[in-house]
Amino acid sequence: MVTNQATIKRDGVQDWVSLRATALIIMLFSFYIGWFFITTETVTYDVWQGFFGSLTTKVFTLAALVSVMLHVRIGLWQLLCASGDKNCTELCGCSWYESGAKGGNGRTGGCCQGINAIFAGA
Repeated sequence: MVTNQATIKRDGVQDWVSLRATALIIMLFSFYIGWFFITTETVTYDVWQGFFGSLTTKVFTLAALVSVMLHVRIGLWQLLCASGDKNCTELCGCSWYESGAKGGNGRTGGCCQGINAIFAGA
């Protein structure tokens, strides 16, 4: 059977790279905020407003927030739906054999179908 390799489905390498990239952005943002507090003698409302008023900080904050959301989404997906894990089947409320694993009939389309639908926004 020939499989289509040009699909939009994720694989382990993409998840690994995505987690590392988002972790790097979160780390750099943490250093950026830390640098602000270390180099600023007195943090007042005006100083704080000026810092977050700059375009650099706005873009960096947005990138960090999106990175946190992606990092959490991938991490939760991996924890909850790791290769037919028994915890996943208990959480999703479907049987291990109904999910198609271990020679099941595959009627439900996978034990984490409900969680994947939630993450996909369905």
